[in-house]
Amino acid sequence: MKSTWHHRTLCFLLVCFVSLQAMGQFADDFSDGDYTRNPEWVGDYSVFAVNSWQQLQTKATGAAESFLSTLCRVNHDAVWRFWCRITTSPTAYNYLRFYLTSTTENPLLGEGWYVQIGGTNKNITLRRQTSGNQQVLIENGLRKKLLVSSDNRIEIEVQLSSENGFVLRSRVEGIDDDFVEEGRIRIGRVGKSGYCGIVVNNTAQTGACYYVDNISVAGTVKEEDDTEEPEHETLLLNEIMFDPAEGGQEYIEIYNPTDQEQSLAYVGITTLNNEGTFSNVNVFPHTATVLPYGYAVLCKDAANLILYHNITGSSDIFSCGWGKKLNNSGATLCLMSNRSGDWIVLDSVHYLPQWHHPLLLDTKGVALERIHPDLPTAEQTTWHSASKESGYATPGSQNSQYRDVFADEMEKSDYVYLQQSSFSPNGDGFEDQCLIHYEMPANGFVANIRVFTPTGVLLYALPQNGLLELSGTLVWDGRNLRGSVADVGVYVLMCEFTNALTGQILLKKLPVVVSAR
Repeated sequence: MKSTWHHRTLCFLLVCFVSLQAMGQFADDFSDGDYTRNPEWVGDYSVFAVNSWQQLQTKATGAAESFLSTLCRVNHDAVWRFWCRITTSPTAYNYLRFYLTSTTENPLLGEGWYVQIGGTNKNITLRRQTSGNQQVLIENGLRKKLLVSSDNRIEIEVQLSSENGFVLRSRVEGIDDDFVEEGRIRIGRVGKSGYCGIVVNNTAQTGACYYVDNISVAGTVKEEDDTEEPEHETLLLNEIMFDPAEGGQEYIEIYNPTDQEQSLAYVGITTLNNEGTFSNVNVFPHTATVLPYGYAVLCKDAANLILYHNITGSSDIFSCGWGKKLNNSGATLCLMSNRSGDWIVLDSVHYLPQWHHPLLLDTKGVALERIHPDLPTAEQTTWHSASKESGYATPGSQNSQYRDVFADEMEKSDYVYLQQSSFSPNGDGFEDQCLIHYEMPANGFVANIRVFTPTGVLLYALPQNGLLELSGTLVWDGRNLRGSVADVGVYVLMCEFTNALTGQILLKKLPVVVSAR
Protein backbone atom coordinates (compact mmCIF):
# COMPACT_ATOMS: atom_id res chain seq x y z
CA MET A 1 0.00 0.00 0.00
CA LYS A 2 1.43 3.39 -1.01
CA SER A 3 1.92 5.77 1.94
CA THR A 4 0.00 9.08 2.06
CA TRP A 5 3.01 11.26 2.81
CA HIS A 6 4.63 9.97 -0.35
CA HIS A 7 1.64 10.74 -2.55
CA ARG A 8 1.48 14.34 -1.37
CA THR A 9 5.11 14.82 -2.29
CA LEU A 10 4.90 12.74 -5.46
CA CYS A 11 2.04 14.73 -6.99
CA PHE A 12 4.09 17.90 -6.96
CA LEU A 13 7.28 16.23 -8.11
CA LEU A 14 5.68 14.45 -11.04
CA VAL A 15 4.24 17.72 -12.35
CA CYS A 16 7.70 19.27 -12.24
CA PHE A 17 9.61 16.14 -13.27
CA VAL A 18 10.76 17.25 -16.70
CA SER A 19 12.21 20.55 -15.50
CA LEU A 20 13.70 19.05 -12.33
CA GLN A 21 15.30 16.04 -13.99
CA ALA A 22 18.17 18.17 -15.25
CA MET A 23 18.96 19.02 -11.64
CA GLY A 24 18.71 15.37 -10.63
CA GLN A 25 15.46 15.56 -8.67
CA PHE A 26 13.01 12.74 -9.23
CA ALA A 27 10.22 10.55 -7.86
CA ASP A 28 9.50 6.88 -8.55
CA ASP A 29 6.78 4.62 -7.17
CA PHE A 30 7.33 1.88 -9.81
CA SER A 31 3.64 2.01 -10.75
CA ASP A 32 4.57 1.69 -14.44
CA GLY A 33 6.09 -1.72 -13.70
CA ASP A 34 9.40 -0.70 -15.30
CA TYR A 35 12.42 0.61 -13.43
CA THR A 36 14.54 0.99 -16.56
CA ARG A 37 12.91 4.26 -17.63
CA ASN A 38 11.32 7.43 -16.19
CA PRO A 39 13.70 7.45 -14.35
CA GLU A 40 16.20 4.91 -15.62
CA TRP A 41 17.80 2.70 -12.96
CA VAL A 42 20.94 0.78 -13.95
CA GLY A 43 22.85 -1.98 -12.21
CA ASP A 44 22.22 -5.62 -11.38
CA TYR A 45 19.12 -6.22 -13.51
CA SER A 46 19.09 -9.95 -12.74
CA VAL A 47 18.52 -9.29 -9.03
CA PHE A 48 15.73 -6.67 -9.08
CA ALA A 49 12.16 -6.73 -10.43
CA VAL A 50 8.90 -4.82 -9.97
CA ASN A 51 6.45 -7.14 -8.18
CA SER A 52 2.65 -7.37 -8.42
CA TRP A 53 2.30 -4.70 -5.69
CA GLN A 54 4.28 -2.29 -7.90
CA GLN A 55 7.26 -2.32 -5.56
CA LEU A 56 10.91 -2.90 -6.36
CA GLN A 57 11.89 -6.31 -4.95
CA THR A 58 15.04 -8.41 -4.96
CA LYS A 59 15.10 -11.89 -6.49
CA ALA A 60 18.68 -13.02 -5.84
CA THR A 61 19.15 -16.79 -6.06
CA GLY A 62 22.18 -16.85 -3.76
CA ALA A 63 24.28 -14.72 -1.45
CA ALA A 64 24.92 -11.41 -3.19
CA GLU A 65 25.62 -7.73 -2.90
CA SER A 66 23.61 -5.96 -5.59
CA PHE A 67 22.90 -2.40 -6.66
CA LEU A 68 20.71 -0.16 -8.74
CA SER A 69 21.33 3.56 -9.26
CA THR A 70 19.83 6.50 -11.12
CA LEU A 71 21.13 9.91 -12.14
CA CYS A 72 20.77 12.48 -9.34
CA ARG A 73 23.04 15.43 -8.64
CA VAL A 74 21.19 16.78 -5.60
CA ASN A 75 23.64 17.62 -2.80
CA HIS A 76 22.31 20.78 -1.12
CA ASP A 77 19.18 21.84 0.84
CA ALA A 78 17.44 18.57 0.05
CA VAL A 79 14.86 16.04 1.24
CA TRP A 80 15.07 12.31 0.47
CA ARG A 81 12.13 10.01 1.25
CA PHE A 82 11.55 6.31 0.63
CA TRP A 83 9.77 3.24 1.95
CA CYS A 84 11.37 -0.15 2.39
CA ARG A 85 10.51 -3.59 3.69
CA ILE A 86 12.83 -6.36 4.92
CA THR A 87 11.10 -9.71 5.50
CA THR A 88 13.86 -11.13 7.67
CA SER A 89 15.57 -10.03 10.84
CA PRO A 90 18.67 -8.13 9.65
CA THR A 91 22.16 -9.40 10.45
CA ALA A 92 25.73 -8.39 9.63
CA TYR A 93 25.14 -9.99 6.22
CA ASN A 94 21.56 -8.79 5.68
CA TYR A 95 20.96 -5.08 5.17
CA LEU A 96 19.73 -2.45 2.75
CA ARG A 97 21.46 0.82 1.91
CA PHE A 98 19.95 3.87 0.21
CA TYR A 99 22.67 6.13 -1.15
CA LEU A 100 21.54 9.74 -0.93
CA THR A 101 24.57 10.76 -2.95
CA SER A 102 27.22 8.83 -4.85
CA THR A 103 30.07 9.87 -7.10
CA THR A 104 29.89 6.62 -9.10
CA GLU A 105 27.21 4.61 -10.87
CA ASN A 106 28.01 1.65 -8.62
CA PRO A 107 27.68 3.29 -5.18
CA LEU A 108 30.04 0.78 -3.57
CA LEU A 109 32.96 2.02 -5.65
CA GLY A 110 32.76 5.76 -5.02
CA GLU A 111 32.20 8.29 -2.28
CA GLY A 112 28.87 9.32 -0.85
CA TRP A 113 26.37 9.43 2.00
CA TYR A 114 23.85 6.66 2.69
CA VAL A 115 21.20 5.37 5.07
CA GLN A 116 21.71 1.77 6.21
CA ILE A 117 18.72 -0.26 7.36
CA GLY A 118 19.81 -3.38 9.23
CA GLY A 119 23.25 -4.80 9.87
CA THR A 120 24.73 -6.04 13.12
CA ASN A 121 22.85 -3.59 15.36
CA LYS A 122 19.52 -4.13 13.54
CA ASN A 123 18.89 -0.39 13.39
CA ILE A 124 18.81 2.65 11.09
CA THR A 125 21.95 4.74 10.64
CA LEU A 126 23.39 7.49 8.46
CA ARG A 127 26.87 6.80 7.15
CA ARG A 128 29.54 8.38 5.01
CA GLN A 129 31.67 6.47 2.52
CA THR A 130 35.12 7.78 1.63
CA SER A 131 37.96 5.83 -0.02
CA GLY A 132 36.19 2.54 0.70
CA ASN A 133 35.84 3.36 4.41
CA GLN A 134 32.39 3.60 6.04
CA GLN A 135 31.83 6.01 8.94
CA VAL A 136 28.74 5.85 11.17
CA LEU A 137 27.62 9.44 11.68
CA ILE A 138 24.09 9.11 13.06
CA GLU A 139 23.10 6.16 15.28
CA ASN A 140 20.39 6.36 17.90
CA GLY A 141 21.67 4.38 20.86
CA LEU A 142 18.12 4.01 22.20
CA ARG A 143 16.96 2.28 19.00
CA LYS A 144 19.52 -0.48 18.62
CA LYS A 145 17.94 -3.90 17.99
CA LEU A 146 14.96 -2.04 16.53
CA LEU A 147 14.43 -4.33 13.52
CA VAL A 148 14.08 -7.75 15.12
CA SER A 149 10.84 -8.70 13.39
CA SER A 150 10.68 -11.09 10.43
CA ASP A 151 8.71 -8.39 8.59
CA ASN A 152 10.07 -4.86 8.98
CA ARG A 153 8.30 -2.02 7.14
CA ILE A 154 9.99 1.37 7.40
CA GLU A 155 9.54 4.90 6.10
CA ILE A 156 12.67 7.04 5.94
CA GLU A 157 13.09 10.80 5.63
CA VAL A 158 16.44 12.58 5.44
CA GLN A 159 16.68 16.36 5.41
CA LEU A 160 19.79 18.34 4.52
CA SER A 161 20.07 22.06 5.22
CA SER A 162 22.81 24.63 5.68
CA GLU A 163 21.56 25.31 9.22
CA ASN A 164 21.11 21.77 10.60
CA GLY A 165 23.21 19.54 8.36
CA PHE A 166 21.71 16.06 8.02
CA VAL A 167 18.61 15.09 10.03
CA LEU A 168 17.55 11.41 9.86
CA ARG A 169 14.00 10.36 10.75
CA SER A 170 12.23 7.04 10.48
CA ARG A 171 8.88 5.41 11.21
CA VAL A 172 8.75 1.67 11.77
CA GLU A 173 5.29 0.20 11.22
CA GLY A 174 3.89 -1.38 14.40
CA ILE A 175 6.42 0.43 16.62
CA ASP A 176 6.24 4.16 15.83
CA ASP A 177 3.03 6.21 15.59
CA ASP A 178 4.94 9.02 13.85
CA PHE A 179 8.41 9.75 12.57
CA VAL A 180 11.18 9.46 15.18
CA GLU A 181 14.39 11.46 14.89
CA GLU A 182 17.33 9.06 14.80
CA GLY A 183 19.75 11.98 15.10
CA ARG A 184 21.35 14.91 13.32
CA ILE A 185 24.86 15.97 12.40
CA ARG A 186 26.35 19.26 11.27
CA ILE A 187 28.69 18.83 8.32
CA GLY A 188 31.06 20.90 6.23
CA ARG A 189 30.07 20.00 2.69
CA VAL A 190 28.50 16.98 1.07
CA GLY A 191 30.68 16.96 -2.04
CA LYS A 192 29.70 16.15 -5.60
CA SER A 193 26.98 13.70 -6.47
CA GLY A 194 26.04 12.03 -9.71
CA TYR A 195 23.66 9.29 -8.55
CA CYS A 196 21.22 8.00 -5.97
CA GLY A 197 21.49 4.28 -5.35
CA ILE A 198 20.11 1.18 -3.69
CA VAL A 199 22.42 -1.56 -2.38
CA VAL A 200 21.23 -4.85 -0.91
CA ASN A 201 23.44 -7.38 0.86
CA ASN A 202 21.70 -10.73 1.30
CA THR A 203 22.53 -14.28 2.28
CA ALA A 204 21.52 -17.34 0.25
CA GLN A 205 18.25 -17.65 2.19
CA THR A 206 17.16 -13.99 1.96
CA GLY A 207 17.47 -13.20 -1.74
CA ALA A 208 13.82 -12.13 -2.08
CA CYS A 209 13.41 -10.35 1.27
CA TYR A 210 14.06 -6.73 0.25
CA TYR A 211 11.54 -4.20 -1.08
CA VAL A 212 11.83 -0.48 -1.93
CA ASP A 213 9.06 1.92 -2.97
CA ASN A 214 7.83 5.53 -2.92
CA ILE A 215 11.17 7.20 -3.58
CA SER A 216 11.27 10.99 -3.87
CA VAL A 217 14.17 13.43 -3.95
CA ALA A 218 13.86 17.24 -3.90
CA GLY A 219 16.73 19.67 -3.58
CA THR A 220 19.36 21.71 -5.38
CA VAL A 221 22.83 21.21 -6.76
CA LYS A 222 25.83 22.99 -5.28
CA GLU A 223 28.77 22.82 -7.66
CA GLU A 224 32.05 21.70 -6.13
CA ASP A 225 35.44 22.92 -7.39
CA ASP A 226 37.89 20.06 -7.83
CA THR A 227 40.80 22.52 -7.58
CA GLU A 228 39.82 23.73 -4.09
CA GLU A 229 42.12 23.08 -1.19
CA PRO A 230 40.81 20.25 1.01
CA GLU A 231 38.34 21.71 3.50
CA HIS A 232 39.35 19.40 6.31
CA GLU A 233 42.29 17.43 7.61
CA THR A 234 43.17 13.88 6.54
CA LEU A 235 43.61 11.97 9.79
CA LEU A 236 42.81 8.48 11.11
CA LEU A 237 42.03 6.86 14.45
CA ASN A 238 44.97 4.58 15.26
CA GLU A 239 44.93 3.40 18.90
CA ILE A 240 42.26 3.31 21.63
CA MET A 241 42.77 2.91 25.37
CA PHE A 242 39.22 2.82 26.73
CA ASP A 243 39.73 0.71 29.90
CA PRO A 244 43.03 1.75 31.51
CA ALA A 245 44.68 -0.08 34.40
CA GLU A 246 44.98 1.51 37.82
CA GLY A 247 47.33 4.48 37.59
CA GLY A 248 46.88 4.77 33.84
CA GLN A 249 44.40 6.82 31.86
CA GLU A 250 42.27 6.81 28.77
CA TYR A 251 43.82 8.10 25.56
CA ILE A 252 43.23 8.17 21.82
CA GLU A 253 46.01 8.12 19.25
CA ILE A 254 45.56 9.46 15.73
CA TYR A 255 47.73 9.00 12.63
CA ASN A 256 48.64 11.36 9.80
CA PRO A 257 48.73 9.25 6.58
CA THR A 258 50.02 12.15 4.43
CA ASP A 259 53.46 13.56 3.60
CA GLN A 260 52.47 17.00 4.99
CA GLU A 261 52.56 18.22 8.59
CA GLN A 262 49.01 18.95 9.71
CA SER A 263 47.67 21.40 12.27
CA LEU A 264 45.45 19.96 15.01
CA ALA A 265 44.06 23.39 15.96
CA TYR A 266 40.58 22.41 14.78
CA VAL A 267 40.66 18.71 15.66
CA GLY A 268 38.93 16.89 18.52
CA ILE A 269 37.62 13.50 19.64
CA THR A 270 34.20 12.57 20.99
CA THR A 271 31.60 9.80 21.11
CA LEU A 272 28.01 9.45 20.01
CA ASN A 273 25.62 9.25 22.96
CA ASN A 274 22.50 7.08 23.18
CA GLU A 275 20.34 9.75 21.56
CA GLY A 276 22.55 9.76 18.45
CA THR A 277 24.10 13.17 19.21
CA PHE A 278 27.70 14.02 20.02
CA SER A 279 29.07 14.27 23.53
CA ASN A 280 31.34 17.20 24.41
CA VAL A 281 34.37 17.23 22.12
CA ASN A 282 37.85 16.77 23.63
CA VAL A 283 40.03 19.11 21.56
CA PHE A 284 43.75 19.26 20.84
CA PRO A 285 45.61 22.42 21.93
CA HIS A 286 45.46 25.19 19.34
CA THR A 287 49.23 24.97 18.71
CA ALA A 288 49.34 21.18 18.30
CA THR A 289 50.53 19.61 15.04
CA VAL A 290 51.17 16.09 13.77
CA LEU A 291 54.18 15.26 11.59
CA PRO A 292 53.98 13.54 8.19
CA TYR A 293 53.25 9.83 8.75
CA GLY A 294 53.33 10.66 12.45
CA TYR A 295 51.22 10.12 15.54
CA ALA A 296 49.46 12.40 18.05
CA VAL A 297 47.91 11.33 21.34
CA LEU A 298 45.14 13.10 23.27
CA CYS A 299 44.58 12.42 26.98
CA LYS A 300 43.73 14.20 30.22
CA ASP A 301 47.25 14.46 31.64
CA ALA A 302 50.17 14.18 29.19
CA ALA A 303 52.82 14.17 31.94
CA ASN A 304 51.14 11.25 33.71
CA LEU A 305 50.76 9.29 30.45
CA ILE A 306 54.43 9.82 29.55
CA LEU A 307 55.55 8.63 32.98
CA TYR A 308 53.17 5.66 33.18
CA HIS A 309 54.08 4.27 29.76
CA ASN A 310 57.76 5.26 29.96
CA ILE A 311 57.51 7.28 26.74
CA THR A 312 60.57 8.95 25.24
CA GLY A 313 60.34 11.79 22.72
CA SER A 314 57.04 13.03 24.10
CA SER A 315 56.31 16.02 21.84
CA ASP A 316 53.31 14.24 20.32
CA ILE A 317 51.39 13.68 23.60
CA PHE A 318 48.79 16.40 24.36
CA SER A 319 46.57 17.21 27.35
CA CYS A 320 42.97 18.41 27.27
CA GLY A 321 40.00 18.74 29.60
CA TRP A 322 38.93 15.15 28.73
CA GLY A 323 35.25 15.22 29.63
CA LYS A 324 33.02 12.14 29.51
CA LYS A 325 34.84 8.84 30.03
CA LEU A 326 34.98 6.24 27.26
CA ASN A 327 32.50 3.41 27.69
CA ASN A 328 34.16 0.11 28.63
CA SER A 329 31.29 -1.82 27.03
CA GLY A 330 31.80 -0.12 23.65
CA ALA A 331 30.96 3.15 21.94
CA THR A 332 31.09 4.98 18.62
CA LEU A 333 34.29 7.00 18.70
CA CYS A 334 34.54 9.96 16.31
CA LEU A 335 37.55 11.99 15.16
CA MET A 336 36.24 15.49 14.40
CA SER A 337 37.21 18.76 12.73
CA ASN A 338 35.55 22.19 12.94
CA ARG A 339 37.85 24.13 10.63
CA SER A 340 34.78 25.21 8.62
CA GLY A 341 32.95 26.34 11.78
CA ASP A 342 30.85 23.17 12.12
CA TRP A 343 32.01 19.86 13.56
CA ILE A 344 32.33 17.15 10.92
CA VAL A 345 33.52 13.54 11.28
CA LEU A 346 36.93 12.70 9.81
CA ASP A 347 36.99 9.07 10.97
CA SER A 348 34.93 6.84 13.26
CA VAL A 349 34.71 3.35 14.71
CA HIS A 350 32.27 1.54 16.99
CA TYR A 351 34.74 -0.35 19.21
CA LEU A 352 33.73 -3.27 21.43
CA PRO A 353 35.58 -5.05 24.26
CA GLN A 354 35.00 -8.31 22.36
CA TRP A 355 37.52 -7.07 19.79
CA HIS A 356 40.31 -7.89 22.24
CA HIS A 357 42.24 -11.11 21.76
CA PRO A 358 40.33 -14.07 23.27
CA LEU A 359 43.46 -15.38 25.04
CA LEU A 360 43.58 -12.28 27.24
CA LEU A 361 41.94 -13.13 30.55
CA ASP A 362 42.08 -9.49 31.66
CA THR A 363 41.92 -6.68 29.10
CA LYS A 364 42.16 -3.80 31.58
CA GLY A 365 45.09 -1.64 30.53
CA VAL A 366 45.25 -3.14 27.03
CA ALA A 367 44.93 -0.83 24.02
CA LEU A 368 43.27 -1.68 20.72
CA GLU A 369 45.70 -0.98 17.87
CA ARG A 370 45.08 -0.50 14.18
CA ILE A 371 46.94 -3.09 12.10
CA HIS A 372 47.45 -0.84 9.05
CA PRO A 373 46.17 2.62 8.03
CA ASP A 374 44.82 1.36 4.69
CA LEU A 375 42.48 -1.18 6.29
CA PRO A 376 38.91 0.09 6.91
CA THR A 377 38.50 1.76 10.30
CA ALA A 378 35.05 0.33 11.01
CA GLU A 379 36.00 -3.36 10.65
CA GLN A 380 36.82 -5.50 13.68
CA THR A 381 39.61 -7.28 11.78
CA THR A 382 41.45 -3.95 11.40
CA TRP A 383 42.02 -3.83 15.19
CA HIS A 384 44.04 -6.03 17.53
CA SER A 385 45.07 -6.01 21.18
CA ALA A 386 48.49 -4.46 21.75
CA SER A 387 51.19 -7.01 22.52
CA LYS A 388 52.50 -7.99 25.95
CA GLU A 389 56.04 -7.14 24.87
CA SER A 390 55.01 -3.51 24.27
CA GLY A 391 53.38 -3.23 27.68
CA TYR A 392 49.96 -3.60 26.00
CA ALA A 393 50.12 -0.02 24.68
CA THR A 394 52.18 2.10 22.28
CA PRO A 395 50.98 5.73 22.59
CA GLY A 396 52.93 8.05 20.29
CA SER A 397 54.80 5.36 18.37
CA GLN A 398 54.21 2.69 15.73
CA ASN A 399 51.70 0.09 16.88
CA SER A 400 53.03 -3.23 18.15
CA GLN A 401 50.50 -4.96 15.90
CA TYR A 402 51.36 -2.97 12.75
CA ARG A 403 51.66 -5.18 9.69
CA ASP A 404 52.86 -4.09 6.25
CA VAL A 405 49.91 -5.74 4.58
CA PHE A 406 50.80 -4.39 1.13
CA ALA A 407 54.53 -5.14 1.05
CA ASP A 408 55.88 -5.11 -2.53
CA GLU A 409 58.36 -7.93 -1.96
CA MET A 410 55.71 -10.54 -1.14
CA GLU A 411 55.63 -13.63 -3.26
CA LYS A 412 52.30 -14.03 -4.95
CA SER A 413 50.70 -16.64 -7.12
CA ASP A 414 47.48 -16.43 -9.02
CA TYR A 415 44.72 -14.13 -7.71
CA VAL A 416 44.78 -14.98 -3.98
CA TYR A 417 47.77 -15.69 -1.75
CA LEU A 418 48.85 -15.63 1.89
CA GLN A 419 51.48 -13.28 3.27
CA GLN A 420 52.88 -16.19 5.24
CA SER A 421 52.00 -19.89 5.35
CA SER A 422 51.77 -19.98 9.15
CA PHE A 423 50.82 -17.60 11.93
CA SER A 424 50.58 -17.68 15.71
CA PRO A 425 47.47 -15.96 17.13
CA ASN A 426 48.87 -15.72 20.66
CA GLY A 427 48.89 -11.93 21.04
CA ASP A 428 52.66 -11.50 21.17
CA GLY A 429 52.70 -8.98 18.34
CA PHE A 430 54.50 -11.27 15.87
CA GLU A 431 52.47 -12.72 12.97
CA ASP A 432 49.26 -12.79 15.02
CA GLN A 433 46.98 -12.67 11.96
CA CYS A 434 46.58 -14.60 8.74
CA LEU A 435 46.66 -12.00 5.94
CA ILE A 436 44.89 -13.06 2.75
CA HIS A 437 45.80 -10.90 -0.24
CA TYR A 438 43.75 -10.90 -3.43
CA GLU A 439 43.97 -9.41 -6.93
CA MET A 440 40.79 -9.74 -8.95
CA PRO A 441 40.75 -9.85 -12.77
CA ALA A 442 37.82 -7.39 -12.93
CA ASN A 443 35.46 -5.32 -10.81
CA GLY A 444 32.33 -6.84 -9.31
CA PHE A 445 33.64 -9.74 -7.20
CA VAL A 446 32.52 -10.71 -3.69
CA ALA A 447 34.42 -13.09 -1.42
CA ASN A 448 33.28 -16.13 0.54
CA ILE A 449 36.21 -17.45 2.58
CA ARG A 450 35.80 -20.36 4.97
CA VAL A 451 38.29 -22.21 7.17
CA PHE A 452 38.06 -26.01 7.43
CA THR A 453 39.83 -28.65 9.47
CA PRO A 454 41.68 -31.39 7.53
CA THR A 455 38.61 -33.62 8.00
CA GLY A 456 36.29 -31.07 6.40
CA VAL A 457 34.66 -29.58 9.51
CA LEU A 458 33.86 -25.87 9.19
CA LEU A 459 36.01 -23.96 11.70
CA TYR A 460 35.27 -20.35 10.76
CA ALA A 461 33.74 -18.17 8.04
CA LEU A 462 35.14 -14.72 7.41
CA PRO A 463 32.50 -11.96 7.46
CA GLN A 464 31.45 -10.93 3.97
CA ASN A 465 32.59 -7.33 3.55
CA GLY A 466 30.63 -6.68 0.38
CA LEU A 467 31.94 -5.82 -3.05
CA LEU A 468 35.71 -6.18 -3.28
CA GLU A 469 38.14 -3.69 -4.71
CA LEU A 470 40.39 -4.92 -7.52
CA SER A 471 43.06 -5.74 -4.93
CA GLY A 472 43.14 -5.79 -1.17
CA THR A 473 43.63 -7.77 2.02
CA LEU A 474 41.30 -9.87 4.17
CA VAL A 475 42.18 -10.94 7.71
CA TRP A 476 41.60 -14.10 9.77
CA ASP A 477 42.64 -13.52 13.38
CA GLY A 478 42.70 -17.22 14.27
CA ARG A 479 39.30 -17.43 15.98
CA ASN A 480 36.84 -20.26 15.51
CA LEU A 481 33.05 -20.03 15.35
CA ARG A 482 32.85 -19.99 19.17
CA GLY A 483 35.13 -16.95 19.35
CA SER A 484 38.06 -18.77 20.93
CA VAL A 485 41.49 -19.30 19.35
CA ALA A 486 41.82 -22.26 16.99
CA ASP A 487 43.94 -25.19 18.12
CA VAL A 488 47.46 -25.54 16.80
CA GLY A 489 47.39 -27.45 13.52
CA VAL A 490 46.99 -27.34 9.75
CA TYR A 491 43.80 -25.87 8.24
CA VAL A 492 42.45 -25.23 4.77
CA LEU A 493 41.20 -21.86 3.54
CA MET A 494 38.48 -22.39 0.94
CA CYS A 495 38.45 -19.13 -1.04
CA GLU A 496 35.52 -18.49 -3.37
CA PHE A 497 35.23 -15.28 -5.38
CA THR A 498 32.00 -14.70 -7.30
CA ASN A 499 31.19 -12.01 -9.86
CA ALA A 500 27.43 -11.46 -9.87
CA LEU A 501 27.63 -9.40 -13.06
CA THR A 502 29.41 -11.99 -15.21
CA GLY A 503 28.73 -15.21 -13.28
CA GLN A 504 32.47 -15.93 -13.08
CA ILE A 505 33.53 -18.00 -10.06
CA LEU A 506 37.13 -18.33 -8.86
CA LEU A 507 38.03 -21.09 -6.39
CA LYS A 508 41.26 -21.74 -4.54
CA LYS A 509 42.32 -23.87 -1.57
CA LEU A 510 45.15 -22.54 0.59
CA PRO A 511 46.73 -24.48 3.47
CA VAL A 512 47.64 -22.46 6.54
CA VAL A 513 49.29 -23.50 9.81
CA VAL A 514 48.21 -22.19 13.22
CA SER A 515 51.40 -22.47 15.27
CA ALA A 516 52.18 -21.95 18.95
CA ARG A 517 55.35 -19.85 18.62
